Amino acid sequence: MKRLKSHSAHGIWRGLSAVLIMGLAGCAGLALTEIAPPVNPGMLDSTADADAMSRGRQTYLTRCTTCHSAQAVRDYSLKEWERIIPEMCRLAKLSPAQSADIRAYVLAAIKIGKT
Repeated sequence: MKRLKSHSAHGIWRGLSAVLIMGLAGCAGLALTEIAPPVNPGMLDSTADADAMSRGRQTYLTRCTTCHSAQAVRDYSLKEWERIIPEMCRLAKLSPAQSADIRAYVLAAIKIGKT
């Protein structure tokens, strides 16, 4: 029974996070797709994992915004993200898999934004 409550609370938290993100994006005048563009075929290359990138985007939108407002992925350079990602993942206590997913997503989103 406790486990069911935990999953239920987790689902509510995710829903509230999504609403908060959309609200923050609206306040900044940015659409959610401008903050974190959806994974698209242009992001994929021979080494890309679309599922990992999708999980990375979701984690970026739900976990990274628990401590600060949503930052547009393209607001930072590749060099800046290479420094930011490990530090923020550590502070957010993300698993190595979650960190790798966020990194895969962010780096792909930056590349597509530069073309």
